[in-house]
Amino acid sequence: MTDRHGELVESARELHSGKRHWNDRWLLVAGGAALALGLVAIVLGWYGAAQSTLDFEQTPYVISGGLLGVGLIVLGSFLYFSFWLTCLVRENRQTATRTAAHQDRLEHLVAQLLVDRPEQLVVTEHGTVVHRVGCPATLGQPVEATTASSATCELCR
Repeated sequence: MTDRHGELVESARELHSGKRHWNDRWLLVAGGAALALGLVAIVLGWYGAAQSTLDFEQTPYVISGGLLGVGLIVLGSFLYFSFWLTCLVRENRQTATRTAAHQDRLEHLVAQLLVDRPEQLVVTEHGTVVHRVGCPATLGQPVEATTASSATCELCR
């Protein structure tokens, strides 16, 4: 619980201090602006070219409106894609950090469990070999605890 509480407190401090991810927000803003400007340029180029029937009068509108608009749309799309990739990288880093913290905690708990638990030995009803608790050779058979150190099982050594 303390790890989650610490994450919550840290996130709240970031919100309060105004520390945001502006390094990638500009990609989102610039991508949206470029897409919008590209669409406007295409519409204006089409409108200008539609007002004339002569090819030499339509060419400047096609070049300035159409090609510039397509270029701005492609640029905006790349900026949006870059924003998406930076979000994925940030989320993967956060996930990796949390996973490493959970793994460290689990390793600590398992180590503590193994150190704190004394080794329990059992023997089957008519057996002469000593087994550890949970040995596959003792499954389904009645066992009793023992402290004798006779022959040790080959499976649970």
